[in-house]
Amino acid sequence: MTWARVRGFITCRRDEGRPEMITSLRSFKFGPVHFWMAALLAMMAAGAVAGIMVFAKGLVLTNMTDLVPWGLWITIDLSSIALSAGAFTLCAAVYLLGLKQYKPVARTATYVGLIGYSMALLTLLLDIGRPDRFWHALVYWNTHSVLWEVSMCLTLYLMVLAIETAPIIGEAEFIRSRWPGLSKRLEGLHHL
Repeated sequence: MTWARVRGFITCRRDEGRPEMITSLRSFKFGPVHFWMAALLAMMAAGAVAGIMVFAKGLVLTNMTDLVPWGLWITIDLSSIALSAGAFTLCAAVYLLGLKQYKPVARTATYVGLIGYSMALLTLLLDIGRPDRFWHALVYWNTHSVLWEVSMCLTLYLMVLAIETAPIIGEAEFIRSRWPGLSKRLEGLHHL
């Protein structure tokens, strides 16, 4: 559809490309990839709803007690940290030990590490119970607390991965064509 001005009024005219678009939509088939995407989207929506409920009603919804202190949050936290540790180890093997045959996988491992530590930080925010006070761990150091150590390590690792991922984002054609100055700064930040 195109918009045109006719006798002072803005009207909508039918476009010639529209029938092709409708026929391509009608020939759409729901394949296995689309099934997995729909299933993952449904799980993400359920997780978002559960997270909002925990923010609204508190940690009582998790049904964790002193008898059973490990719940789904801790499981997700530990598995995402293990995933990110594997990504860090692969990047260290490539760039510090010089195993150049794994260099094509290192960029993907950087993204995987960033996603894993982002997941761990989000579950830590849910596990704290008061996510609005997350910054207290960075300002008021309680070095005897295990949660302080975990939050500091996660924050610092996430910052390192953001710096490590910046050149990859700067090399993207979308960023390079729209914001060339930003692209050059990101590429020069830390070059993989």
